[in-house]
Formats: sequence, structure tokens, C-alpha cells
Amino acid sequence: MIISLTGCLGDITVPPVDFGINSTAELLLYLEENGDYINSTETYSIITAEEVFNSLNEILVLDIRTSGDYTNGHIEGSVNLNHSALLDYIININPDTYEKIVIVSSAGQSASYYATLLRLYGISNIYVLKYGMASWHADFASIWLNEIQDAGITETFNNIYNEKNNFTVLPSLSFTNSQIGIEGKLGERIDILLQEDFNELGANSTVSITLDRLYNNNFDYFEQRFTDTYLICASWDLYYYAQTGILDNPGHPPTTVLYNTIVPWYELRSTLYLQTLPIDETIVIYDYNGHISATLTAYLRLLGYNAKSILFGYNGMHYSRMLEFPIFSNYTFTTAEIKNFPYVK
Repeated sequence: MIISLTGCLGDITVPPVDFGINSTAELLLYLEENGDYINSTETYSIITAEEVFNSLNEILVLDIRTSGDYTNGHIEGSVNLNHSALLDYIININPDTYEKIVIVSSAGQSASYYATLLRLYGISNIYVLKYGMASWHADFASIWLNEIQDAGITETFNNIYNEKNNFTVLPSLSFTNSQIGIEGKLGERIDILLQEDFNELGANSTVSITLDRLYNNNFDYFEQRFTDTYLICASWDLYYYAQTGILDNPGHPPTTVLYNTIVPWYELRSTLYLQTLPIDETIVIYDYNGHISATLTAYLRLLGYNAKSILFGYNGMHYSRMLEFPIFSNYTFTTAEIKNFPYVK
């Protein structure tokens, strides 16, 4: 069955895509028809430490760090939960009783992953503490300060524009009960993904990966290419020269493909380039600081793609370039981001 959808970007011509009749297509269309969160201006659902500190009486803070990290210091009034328990907890307390529910992790990236799953479930007042507890107080900032760098492998970066793949089929999802409705299928997928460990420390994870681990495991230095990996840059101004739109050497790792996720394009729509993503390779995504890439990783994994987020984004790849251009200032971790607000043990 050929499904031709008309999006709001009428000036873009894309060949009709064969979704096939499967649960993934059904789930995709349901998400796009019900808010299309991943392709909306709500995608970057970030809240700063100042906003949290000034609103502690009106918001609920859910801290998903380990119990040991929580005991060593946390935001007063926050609740310590394992990420796998987030959905059940929020449903049982009625999320509408709070203006905002803020998910807090050590670096902010795992919080972005799990918060996206909750948003996709339909809980629209979920937010993420930008940079995690590292922005709350210097006592928790080492996780970020230790990772901002110009990685030695930037010598492999180039300014070659790499074309997207040809269009292909969607992944195929299976469910415990194929007869359940679409909302039941969505809930089942989200429950599965909430169990996954988005590790912010670079340990082996099915969801996150460090740049070093990616190069050590998947880069062929002789061929200057990644193997079994579809590497995505999710921010056009990282791929291109920040001010003129000219490709900037050394802009990105070899074979990197640009998928623009900035308004108004959002190229991961079904009417655009979602189905140029491969179903037989690992999709590895990076952005400025890991927040957006974690968000996109959650969405793609929900649809059945094997996606991972590069921890700390371009801050951990080419930090000097982040500092060089003012256009990146809102996405660059510096000591100015550390607010030293009070915390309790």
C-alpha cells in the first residue's frame, strides 16, 4: 500500500514511500497524528537550573541517578526513582497536578532519553534539567568537565557532504498481543525502552556510546570509514560552517550524514527522510551536547531502529569550535553553567 501524506512543507518534493502494512507504520502514523512531538518545537523540552530553583514549590523533581549518588547530594524535595519505574510512578500521582515534572540525571542526557519516552506516551509536562546535576552545583560537575575536549580523532574529520541512503522499508515490530490497540502497543514499546540503561559514563550500553568507543569498535582507519554504522549529525550548524553555510573543515567524522532537526525542516518526518534510515546498521547520532541526540535515539528505538546517542555530543568532539562561535553558546557547557545552588544529603 502506498501512503502519500501531505505535510506542512509543501515546497519539498519527496517520492511516495511504501510503508507496508505493519505495526511500525501504524505506530508512526499515530505519533505523527497526535502531536508529532519529535518533529515539533516542543522537542527541546529543557529547563535550566535557575528555572528549577525558582519554581521548586510548583514542580516535581524526579532524580533517576543511583541511590548512592542521590544520597551524596540531591535537590531538596526531589524523589529518587529508577528509570524503569518512571511511567508507573507518574501515572499513579496524576501528572496534571504539577505544572512541570523535571527528570534529573547526572549529565542530563539519560534524562532526555527517558523524558522523551514519557512525552511520546502523552505526558506533555515532562522536562529535563539541562546538563543534569552538573549544572546545579560544582560538586556534581566533574562528569561534564572531564568530557569537554578536542578529541584526538578530529584529525580524521573532513568536510565532505555525504548523501542520505535510498528509501527503504520501516523496521518490523512485534508485540505480545498483536490484537491490542495502538495505544496498548505504544505503551508496551515505551515500557520496554524504559528498562534500557542509558549509561552516561561510557560503559557498554545498547543506547549510548562514547566517541572513543565508536572509533575503537567501528572505524576502519585504512578505509577511513565506519563499519556497520550509519553516523548522523542532527544539527546543521555543526555540519556546516556556522555563519556562512559553507562546509567547514574539519566539520564532521567521515561518512557522517546530515539530518536537519532544526525548525522548520525536521527531516525525520514520514513525509521526508525517515525511511532513508537503515534497518540493518546501527544508527549513531550526535548533536551539540547530547540532549537532542538522546531524544532522537528514544524516538527511533521506539520505532524499532537500532539507534545510539553519542555522549556529550560535539562538546566532547570539537570543544574549541563550540567556544569559537556565539551561535553555539546556548549548547556549550562551561563553568558559567554551574550555578552552585544548595543541595541536601
